[in-house]
Amino acid sequence: MTRRESAMTGVFFEGADGRRYRRVAGGLAWPGRGRPGFLVVVGEDLHEDADFGVRHLHRLAESAQWQGESFMHPEPLLRCALELSRQWLVPVWHAPQSIFERTALRELNAQLERDRGARVRVVAPPHYYDGNALVLYNAMVRKRVATQKTLHFGESLIPNDLATFPPDLSGVDFDDHPPAAALFCAVAALDLTHPRPAIRRGRSAGPADAVGGY
Repeated sequence: MTRRESAMTGVFFEGADGRRYRRVAGGLAWPGRGRPGFLVVVGEDLHEDADFGVRHLHRLAESAQWQGESFMHPEPLLRCALELSRQWLVPVWHAPQSIFERTALRELNAQLERDRGARVRVVAPPHYYDGNALVLYNAMVRKRVATQKTLHFGESLIPNDLATFPPDLSGVDFDDHPPAAALFCAVAALDLTHPRPAIRRGRSAGPADAVGGY
């Protein structure tokens, strides 16, 4: 992934296949209770689909923490997140954090900064602590997948995971669905926030760009 800039669109990201993205977001599901953690990178198209008034989203990369690794400790997953951040220019990973996970992240970042001058940034997805966030995330993903066809997976573990629970989430514990949980975090980061206007040549992108989300 390469970061580029043009006078028309401002900053954007270009993949090896030439596809251009306005933003890239990472979603993370922590390991625990005998299940693997999961990472997914999602890219948002540079231009809007005129038919739906939204930008298509594409799964760019994913990684699971498989058996043979330490399920309960998040460090292997966070190190993988660091490598994916470099490859896909992911600025931040989105996931809720317990005290244990926050402590593990802080300890790893202290070590990374000493050894490599790097760090992994993790923040909660938008509105996660507002109540019923997972219902909101599920509705957004279902609309993109089933109605608009604006979320594209390629070769991925995520669609099979999404297919294992009912649309109304009855009886679903998202801790048991790391691929879906990671996807929800990444999609929420893109669909529930607007990018900050780019500042180019010493000037703001302007109020029209801020309103339009460019």
